[in-house]
Amino acid sequence: MNDCITLKIKPKKSDGYVRIMRKGVRYYAHRYFYEQKFGKVSEGLELHHKCENRACVKIEHLKPVTHKENMSYSKNCTIKTGYCRKGHILAEVGIYIHPTSGPTCRECKRESVRRYRKRERLTK
Repeated sequence: MNDCITLKIKPKKSDGYVRIMRKGVRYYAHRYFYEQKFGKVSEGLELHHKCENRACVKIEHLKPVTHKENMSYSKNCTIKTGYCRKGHILAEVGIYIHPTSGPTCRECKRESVRRYRKRERLTK
């Protein structure tokens, strides 16, 4: 889904979610816009981004699900589809299982390590 709508605001924290202020109250932007159209999200449910883009506020990309469903979509999305978010074919590049955050693409992990090492060299 490349038709995401993202606000031109940097996420307040490193988790990728955008927060907004309305009448002195802080909200997650995606949740605020969803509730404006459909009303409160039922107790025990949370909003899943079908597009996997946490900064997206397009309500068509949001689906109320249980926490367990949300985690199964998010954590194992890489394995279920056979492709990572950047399009690498997992059968070719492999999967790295992080002890706490779960499965990820080996090639994306390599790229992340390369970027980290480059930043470290530049700061010395």
